[in-house]
Amino acid sequence: SLNGSGTYTHGSNVTVTATPAAGFRFVRWIEGGAEVSASSSFTFSIHADRKFEAVFISSDAAVLPEP
Repeated sequence: SLNGSGTYTHGSNVTVTATPAAGFRFVRWIEGGAEVSASSSFTFSIHADRKFEAVFISSDAAVLPEP
């Protein structure tokens, strides 16, 4: 599950949180194809529209996917 989406005031600090379902683990947050955080809870300041993608993999996976 993902938490933190919404509309915020310019300059606000926002935290997004990714919680993996059973059998999965969180890998990273990416934005525009680049990794922005490897922490499942990520805080940033709003200065423009942002769109992040949370990457999860199976708990059984031995190799992490490329960003």
